[in-house]
Amino acid sequence: MEKIETTRKKVLNDIKAFYDPNVWRLITINTVQIGERLEAQWIFAKIGVLAKARIVFAIFEMDESIPSIRNICPAAVFAEAEQLDLMGARFEGAAEGQFLERDAERMPLRKSAEKVK
Repeated sequence: MEKIETTRKKVLNDIKAFYDPNVWRLITINTVQIGERLEAQWIFAKIGVLAKARIVFAIFEMDESIPSIRNICPAAVFAEAEQLDLMGARFEGAAEGQFLERDAERMPLRKSAEKVK
């Protein structure tokens, strides 16, 4: 597994530099809470090659917008909306309310401020 650390300003270019839809498949997008920040992870697998994965990751403030990769990989629309609903990760243009019922707890996977301290 290859890990590529990036920044908000570079993430789209870093993904465009290797992503070819005939070679790579987006597996998922994760966000992990690290204290008062979120680490966004874009996980890709090489088509036809077992155990060949590439993870692109960057750290964001909780209220910072995260660049969307929908224009690079259209299937990302679903993973971005899921991370918005479950973690409150603010992917640019993501639609809220796609994965949780209207009356569900907001951001159920995000740790509360008390748990973070």
